[in-house]
Amino acid sequence: MDDLDRNLKVIREAIEIERYGYDFYDALRGQVKDPTGQVVLAFLAGLEVDHMMSLEKEYMKVLKSFGNSRVGHADSIHLAAKEKIFLVDKLPEMYSGTDMTTALEFAVQVEMRSVKFYTDAMNSMDDQELKETFRRLADFEMDHVKLLKLNIMNLKERGIWTMPEV
Repeated sequence: MDDLDRNLKVIREAIEIERYGYDFYDALRGQVKDPTGQVVLAFLAGLEVDHMMSLEKEYMKVLKSFGNSRVGHADSIHLAAKEKIFLVDKLPEMYSGTDMTTALEFAVQVEMRSVKFYTDAMNSMDDQELKETFRRLADFEMDHVKLLKLNIMNLKERGIWTMPEV
């Protein structure tokens, strides 16, 4: 596999991870009755969409830079990374009435695995622009961790959700 193929594969995996992240936060939002909690989870879901759109632009830019010879690469790929990051076998527990602090603690671990995926991707790239994209994504995921941890703490200590600072 040449560098272009590897870069396209990693970007495509990242897009699918962000898409799955959206589904994850949206499903959790559906379990929350508290309006502030719904806003927090909708905010996180929206960030996943923003990341996905940014990655799709990068993907198309890389693809176009090599002309039509690589158009077939736009097809979907097998996503082992999704299973490693989201621990797919544990998701039914998160969607079946688990208390919200446990679900948020699971989300922190998901985000930390995403940081590792993006950091590893960044370190595997030679293209400086792609390296920067993955560095930014790792930083964004760390911001998600901070927001999640703040909400875990406030839910445990005071029983309230905390709005994200925008």
